[in-house]
Amino acid sequence: IAMQAFVQYFDAALYSIQTVVVRIVVALLTLPAYVLIGLACLLDGVVARDIRKFTAANESAFAYHRYRPWAKRFFVVGWYLYIAWPSSIHPNVIFIPSALLCGWAIFNTGKWFKKFF
Repeated sequence: IAMQAFVQYFDAALYSIQTVVVRIVVALLTLPAYVLIGLACLLDGVVARDIRKFTAANESAFAYHRYRPWAKRFFVVGWYLYIAWPSSIHPNVIFIPSALLCGWAIFNTGKWFKKFF
């Protein structure tokens, strides 16, 4: 009887480890989406920055320093949510909003960057 209980717990542990490993692999496979969205948004943000600079509009280092940490937060929160989600969920439900919000933060960081290149 003790061996039967041990086998059940061992199976449960194996299935839990398998689920986490598969979710980590799926999360790693979303990296190109984050990179592409991030690069596109950075490019748009730098273009918006140049337009702002050339038209002598307002500059705000406050906005830059407020948006900069949010890119990492949106990236990490998307990964943590997907890996820790207790039930079956499609990865797009978590990763697409997370990648878009990360891109939004990168866009605003590039837009409000004050230094010259």
